[in-house]
Amino acid sequence: MTAQDEIARLRRKVEDLIAERAPIGRAEQAAGERLNALAAQVRERPLTAVLLAAGLGYVMARLTRRRA
Repeated sequence: MTAQDEIARLRRKVEDLIAERAPIGRAEQAAGERLNALAAQVRERPLTAVLLAAGLGYVMARLTRRRA
C-alpha cells in the first residue's frame, strides 16, 4: 500500500466519522437554541420561573416521598 493509498483511506475514514457526527451536531445546536430561549424567558419573568421551579420541586418531593 502506497502512502497515497493510505492517505486516501484515512481521508475516507475521517469523512465517514464526520458524516456520523453531523446528526449529533444538529441535535446539540437545537438543544442549545432551546436552552437560550428558556434562559431568555427566565430573564423576562424571574419571579414566574422561581415559583414554577418551587412548585415542580414540591410536586416531585410529594411523588417521590416514601410512605412509612
